[in-house]
Amino acid sequence: MTGSIRRRQLRSSRNWRRPRWLRALPPAFQHILREVYDALEHDARALPAMGIRTLIDQFATSVVGDLGPFQRKLEVLQHEGILGEEDRKRLSVVIDAGSAAAHRGLRPTPTALRYMMESVEHLLWGQFACRASTRKLRSAIPRRRRGRRPRRSSSP
Repeated sequence: MTGSIRRRQLRSSRNWRRPRWLRALPPAFQHILREVYDALEHDARALPAMGIRTLIDQFATSVVGDLGPFQRKLEVLQHEGILGEEDRKRLSVVIDAGSAAAHRGLRPTPTALRYMMESVEHLLWGQFACRASTRKLRSAIPRRRRGRRPRRSSSP
């Protein structure tokens, strides 16, 4: 019995790797995301879904303020150009799943949780980790020289 539990725990922890960019997140996001990963590594289903919902809410509130319902926050994020239409639709479904886990007893499948995690990771990576990498890359690119461009030869 203990052997099968141990194998399941090992299998689970390998499937839910924490991203290398986790430390690029603000501390509040790091804390919640780590707790979501801890819950996933222990084969929890409802708690990670609720944590993912919380991460999206915290993200939206930090960017646009506390505007009330989730859908309103997502609409403003889209209007501000932070989310595209497909991002808004995807996150809306993820929020609904997190709400169903919190209020209606949903236990998402591992596949559904993977989708939910990928969605919130994409959101956080794009807003925090990717921006830092972009700034670093931009500073490493040599500036263009001002002046005339070389002419192409017109001979055949």
